[in-house]
Amino acid sequence: MNSLVVPNIHKPAHITSLATSSILVDVPVRVWTATKRDKQSSRELTDAKGADPTAADVTQHLLADNPRLKLVKNYRQHIYNWKQRRTYPWAGSLGLLPVIDLPKFMSEFQEHQREFNKLVDDFFGPNDDAYNQDISNMAFKAGKFFNKNNYPPADLARHYFGIDVFTSNVPEGDYRCAIAVEAAEDVYLNTARQYEKYIGEMADTQVNQLSEVMESLSKCCTVETSVGDDGKVKVSKGKIYDSTIEKAIRYCEVFEQFNVTGNPKLEEARSRLAKVLQGMNVGALRESDHLRITVKNEVDDILSKFR
Repeated sequence: MNSLVVPNIHKPAHITSLATSSILVDVPVRVWTATKRDKQSSRELTDAKGADPTAADVTQHLLADNPRLKLVKNYRQHIYNWKQRRTYPWAGSLGLLPVIDLPKFMSEFQEHQREFNKLVDDFFGPNDDAYNQDISNMAFKAGKFFNKNNYPPADLARHYFGIDVFTSNVPEGDYRCAIAVEAAEDVYLNTARQYEKYIGEMADTQVNQLSEVMESLSKCCTVETSVGDDGKVKVSKGKIYDSTIEKAIRYCEVFEQFNVTGNPKLEEARSRLAKVLQGMNVGALRESDHLRITVKNEVDDILSKFR
């Protein structure tokens, strides 16, 4: 039997770099939909309309727009939006997170977890009284649709809610595995294309993130004067948001160690912005027009060279 020729294929450098400087994260959130397909009503509807049985479905909303359940569902979307903002798209529900940002991410996750669990507890109420009362109310609200067997006991229903965080390593792959030369080349080229796509998107995102936070910072520091109809000079100032300053500082810290393409313009802008923000006193920035104008001019100059 002939020995298999193993090609000497090397991993692109950026694959190893991502594998050591970042991880993949997912934050799945489970929420009970409180819906059930009503087969009998579906048949009655299609029969009444002379339609094929597959032409329509009747879905019961077991809790009929319950406000406390709606709060839980809305917060699930809030968590999803947070994860999308805090990570770079990777594959499916997985997002890529720089390792340097992991402690901050986990701290924020724990806050979301506490809030989510609180909303779930509020939905059920003390001793599950609120949930059981909702079922009793639905006996009147749902009319002939009501069937108590459609409602799981509270202890079981609680298992339909949950929030978790999963992490995994960025896969490096092994291109020296014992497969045919053609297959190995295909694996290498396909993976390389995927990584180039991911990295290109991440690089664009980083540029946009830094640009947007600098634009917000510039707007915050705006000081404009105008003369009113009464001849008096009026001063209009932008509102300074702590969150804008905090976001700018975080980007400077993360991008210092996680510049996925080694973009020199990104590093130059990050470095200059970090110097502007170093030791910044937000209270003084709110009070001092001179400091506002100085910061705005410096940020605008960084932006003009970065774009």
